[in-house]
Formats: sequence, structure tokens, C-alpha cells
Amino acid sequence: MNISNSLELEQRIEELEKRKIIQQQELVAQFHSTVDRLRPGNLIKSSLGKLGSPQVLGTVLKTAGSIGIGLLTNKMAGASGLASSGLKTFLGGLFKHSLTNTVLGNADKIKAYGTAIFNNIISNKNKT
Repeated sequence: MNISNSLELEQRIEELEKRKIIQQQELVAQFHSTVDRLRPGNLIKSSLGKLGSPQVLGTVLKTAGSIGIGLLTNKMAGASGLASSGLKTFLGGLFKHSLTNTVLGNADKIKAYGTAIFNNIISNKNKT
């Protein structure tokens, strides 16, 4: 655009200032949107939403439960202060086996709770 007089120059400056304000507002909105998406709760919701079906979620929950049980029993066996390592290993294994059987015996309930939580998170995500 060729500017030939001061009136055209002033109009062009005004246009550019308006454009600058609009771009600043868009940048701020994009920044707030990005900050919101990077919050831990929203990251978890997004990740769970990408898992897909409740069957996959059930498998993930079972695996997470097994890992959690393993960590819990190792921590409890280590903190118990048992004298011999053989006794500690035996009791830790017994405890782990007992907890695993409890979890596996209630796998349907755990899966139902996991599915309900998954559906609640997804439905909340769709509302926003």
C-alpha cells in the first residue's frame, strides 16, 4: 500500500494499532488456554481420554494395582525391621500374595469403579 499523504498515513497507523491490539488479545488468550491445558488435572484427563475404551482402562488399572501392591509390600517389608532377610522375604511374599488375591478376587468391582471414574472424567471433559 502506497501512502501519499498524512491522512493516509494516520489511517494506516490506526489500522496497525488496532491489529496490534487484536494480536495481543489473541496471544493472551492462547497463553491462558495453554496454561489451562498444562495443569496436572487436565493432563490426566487428556491422557485418560486418549486411552479409549473402558476395557483398556481396566487393564491399565489392574497393572497399576499390581505395581502399587508390589511397591507397598516391599515398603512395608522393609520398614518392618525383621531380623532375618529370609523371614522378611517369606512374609513379604505372603503379604504380596494375599493382597494380589484380594485384588484379583475383586477385579470386577475395581474395573467397574475404574470404568465409572473414566466415564465421569470423559463426560466432564465433554461438558467443558
